[in-house]
Order: sequence, then C-alpha cells, then structure tokens
Amino acid sequence: MTIDSMLSAPRWDGELRVPPDELARAGGLCLDRIVELHVGARAVALANVPNTLAVFDTHFQRFPVLPGVLLLHGISNLADTLLAATVGGQWQLTGVRRVQFRHYVRPGDQLRLAVDIREHDRAHAVLSGRITIGDTVVVLARELAMVNNSAPPKEVP
Repeated sequence: MTIDSMLSAPRWDGELRVPPDELARAGGLCLDRIVELHVGARAVALANVPNTLAVFDTHFQRFPVLPGVLLLHGISNLADTLLAATVGGQWQLTGVRRVQFRHYVRPGDQLRLAVDIREHDRAHAVLSGRITIGDTVVVLARELAMVNNSAPPKEVP
C-alpha cells in the first residue's frame, strides 16, 4: 500500500500506519502511526520502543539503549513518507549534517518524530528533523539530505 492510496482512502481518521521496511523487520525501530501530515510542509509520527527489539540483546544488556542510527532511520522513514505524499516516488537518505544526540532512548519510551521540509524539487530535498520524549529533545537533525530514487536522472551536457 502506498502513501497515495492511504491518503486517497474515502475516510481518513487522522492516523496513518507506516508499513515496516527491511531494517524495521530485522529488529529496528518502526513508526507506529503518523498523527500529522501537512503535504509539502511537515509530518509528525509516534513510535513506541518495545523491550523486545532484537538490538537490546547486545546494545547493552545492563543498560539497554536504542542506537542513534536507528533513531535517524526513523526520521528518514518519516521524511520518505512526507516527500512521497508531496512529490511522489521513493526517497532515500543520502546525508545528515549538524546532528545532536541529547538523551538516551530506552525500552518503554514513546517517541514523537517530526520532520519539516526546508527545500525540495523532484529529485532532491533538504529537511530538518527532531525526536522528543515528552518535552525532552532526544535527537535534533538540522539537515537531512534526501534523493528521489524514482526521479529521472539529470542529463549531463
């Protein structure tokens, strides 16, 4: 099911389910639902961190912490969903700049992820992202570079 088919459904109850990708199926963070989707501007999602994630078996047994790369992966999934609804296609994270990890994410936490489009065209986009637990900022990513895998390649003269 694509985001277009989810948005064009006859009745939208304010929550979109995001199907898990390969990393989420392999034991990574999965977005539970999208609670805001402003096409062309912003998206907000919720993700619960269950204690059954496979990554907690090794990271770390006495003090389980969700790795930062999985947090960035969650932001990337939300950005892909927003850009797919805005421009279309399938988007992939190509770079992250100016990132701050400010707090641990532990089993049982509920994350609120938000992304904002700063600029975009059919092939490239720059966004900013943030993850919070309640009022505590966990991750702040000021520049997320995304590329549209479905866009035709630019011709080089």
